[in-house]
Amino acid sequence: MKIVDAIKEFEFEQHINGLSKKYVALCQHRLNSWKTYMIDELFIDNVTLVTEKHIKLFIRHRQNLGREKNITINNRLATLKVFFKFLVDMGVIKKENNPMTDIKNLKEGRTVITTFTDDEVKQIIDSTGTQTYSNIRDKTVLIFLFETGIRVSELVGLKNSDVFIDRIFIRGKGSHERY
Repeated sequence: MKIVDAIKEFEFEQHINGLSKKYVALCQHRLNSWKTYMIDELFIDNVTLVTEKHIKLFIRHRQNLGREKNITINNRLATLKVFFKFLVDMGVIKKENNPMTDIKNLKEGRTVITTFTDDEVKQIIDSTGTQTYSNIRDKTVLIFLFETGIRVSELVGLKNSDVFIDRIFIRGKGSHERY
């Protein structure tokens, strides 16, 4: 099966399975960059011809570009693992021929996240300025973000019907829902 056709089938399956449009688009972006490398650099256009060596060459290619950290390359590998599992499940390739089977994730550096001090939080909230409508709105948003730890995308997605007196209903990343 041609790589192009396999990617289209995979996208179709993701839509059927109800995955979010953003996630499907992300997978398509990652797979299309892999497809371009496979066809333009390695001259391979059929998924049944892809080997572990080709995947490792792709990893090295991404590293040599110097624009991506290992965590980003690992995200690309995660997409490829799901893609090739799909191809195995569909009977396009045999389980023993899955090129992703022995591919390990790259070592990722630990990122230490520095948090705001109480004084910094107060300074940020106080920076909203005078008591105009937009400043009060901005201050409310900042307080809500700091107090709840909600993601900005979750806050933007809130509707009036999601807010109750004693709790707030949040639709988060990956279509997860929580109170």
